[in-house]
Amino acid sequence: MSVQASDALMQVFGFERVTKMVYELKHGERFTVEGCDTVWTFRSMDGAYCFAKSSTGQILNWSGPVTIVK
Repeated sequence: MSVQASDALMQVFGFERVTKMVYELKHGERFTVEGCDTVWTFRSMDGAYCFAKSSTGQILNWSGPVTIVK
């Protein structure tokens, strides 16, 4: 089953996946990465890495899984 199909099935039952790959994010979505408490705001992808910014102005270039912050 594809990721899109499993996400659609989960939504039917009222669930949402909270772990995504960074390239699946949309501009403005907030997330954390494993091992770090900083909340990042996704801006865009730059090749294989994202460009994200924290509330304190730190920049993150990341290409792995993220946990969505609602």
